[in-house]
Amino acid sequence: MILSPTPTDLAALDRKLRALGESDRYWRLQRLRRRWQGTGYDGRPSFWDSSVPLRERAPAVQSLIGRTAGQRLAQLVFGDRAYPRVVASSALPEVERAAVLALVAEVERVLHLRRRMRASLCEGLEVGTVCVIGEVLEGRPTLRLVPPEWCAPTFAADGRTLAALVIERKLLHPDGRLYLYRREISPPRDVVYQPVLAERAAAGAIDWATVPVEAEAECSFVPAVWHRHGVEPIYGDCEIDGHALLEGLEDEVEALDLALSQLHRNALYNGEPQIVRTGVDPVEDAAALPRGRVARSDTGTFDRMFSAVASWARGQEQSATVKAPGRVWSLPAGGDAKMLESSGAGAGIIERNVDALRRVIVDALGVVLADPQQLGSGELSARALSLLMAPMLAHADDLRTEYGDVLLSVIDLVIRLCVTAQGAVYLASLEPARASLARLYQSGGLQRALDLSWGEYFEPSWSEVQAAITAAQTASGGRPVATLAEARAIVAPVLGLDASTDTLAAEERDGAAQVAAVLSPDAPALDVPVAPDGATVQDTALNGAQVSSLVEILAAVSAGTLPVESARPLILAAFPAFDDVRVEAMLAPLRASRVPAPVTVDGGTAE
Repeated sequence: MILSPTPTDLAALDRKLRALGESDRYWRLQRLRRRWQGTGYDGRPSFWDSSVPLRERAPAVQSLIGRTAGQRLAQLVFGDRAYPRVVASSALPEVERAAVLALVAEVERVLHLRRRMRASLCEGLEVGTVCVIGEVLEGRPTLRLVPPEWCAPTFAADGRTLAALVIERKLLHPDGRLYLYRREISPPRDVVYQPVLAERAAAGAIDWATVPVEAEAECSFVPAVWHRHGVEPIYGDCEIDGHALLEGLEDEVEALDLALSQLHRNALYNGEPQIVRTGVDPVEDAAALPRGRVARSDTGTFDRMFSAVASWARGQEQSATVKAPGRVWSLPAGGDAKMLESSGAGAGIIERNVDALRRVIVDALGVVLADPQQLGSGELSARALSLLMAPMLAHADDLRTEYGDVLLSVIDLVIRLCVTAQGAVYLASLEPARASLARLYQSGGLQRALDLSWGEYFEPSWSEVQAAITAAQTASGGRPVATLAEARAIVAPVLGLDASTDTLAAEERDGAAQVAAVLSPDAPALDVPVAPDGATVQDTALNGAQVSSLVEILAAVSAGTLPVESARPLILAAFPAFDDVRVEAMLAPLRASRVPAPVTVDGGTAE
């Protein structure tokens, strides 16, 4: 039984692979993959090993800027909010279109296609090539990414379609020996051979025609999608692999990691200041203060080389004075203790170097890694975000076009596998779509009948939505600018509402039924409140202007500028619907709090 290597076996496996030989293409893709994953410095001396020149050490801090940029691009293209909607050609009849789209939706759900497309895009950004293999296992379609360094493709005349694919990989057996696994997909056969010793393969002593077959199946096509990342179609026919995101920027990324490590070391050294005592005899004062141990950076190497001398050297080391809140230092007369700190000029130089390297790399990658603190805490408009992310959106536009074709190819691949599968396929929407699929494949394939509908990168802010609605209403004379379904779709995510058309249709039916019941001749009379004199409340209700006038009269009475005796007939005359009881109820509270009017005395006023 062949097992995947454990982490403890990786070093041994790497040495065995190098001894047995791999192609230059294999190691080139492996270098790109390790730089992306942060293992590109494995095997170098530690950053704290001062016996090795600084440039030859493994950085203590890694930026992983390539993986960070790639994951942000993947979220921008295939994130849950940005994922495109698959649409069918309008040339298809309505019934066939509905059946095909139902099958596509089920395939996306079963395969978790959003997550797999993000992984495929990251694979292309990581090593420059994507290889996706589809299979039907136990009646369920599956997809898996195969490292392209394991694969040797053969293309058809168009330069894009796979005519054959060979997969070879070396795996470590529990007995410690390395075995070679090989799969050949060359229609009409898909063959998996029994593993053989890698030493035999390295010596060229394997005739695969004589190796026993472990599994075999019939195939009418190669169930794989091979994509070269970042390769122009007019140049892609002669290349096996594409271009990785970090390709050509390896030295810049290594310089950034080294600068970050130096900045970290500077912070450690300056973050623990050294105490210096002056005016003290170090020999006589040695026993007066508590002593601590001093670590040697090269003790391990020194001990290994000169074990006898190392023991003597450790006995001769001068340890530092222990510094702690509970320690009390007793200095002789004239002694002093100061804390020695650096000015930080070196850290400033390193920080400017880090910023410059980071800016060079992100500009070359075509991404924007904005700091949340620079964006601010307020709500940003979609327009502002589009301007801020303009270089990254331009890159994402190219990726949408490039990997949109990959998405449609993957959907086409999986559906072809399901249609041609020998056994049962457990997809509820497959049988209703079989007739439509058969006609589509006869007329050029399913992929030509499908397209993608991409949305905006950023949702508009609520202030933008409000401004747009106000402008539309002003232009249309105050008429509504959205239907009930459209308005509900806008607020549904915020209020947690169900914006489905079925829910809206049910609510509209209920509302129409209520209106019809009210307008029916057999409906009971409405219970309308009636005023004491027989008039309805609607007849006696005041409008806005009348309410304002009444408030002004009562305010004048309260201020003392209008006598109560004058206010009573004024209110009765202006509002015929009021009687003496209502007017008295309004004026009674004002009598106690009324402010007396100013009295004029000899041309002046007196309180």
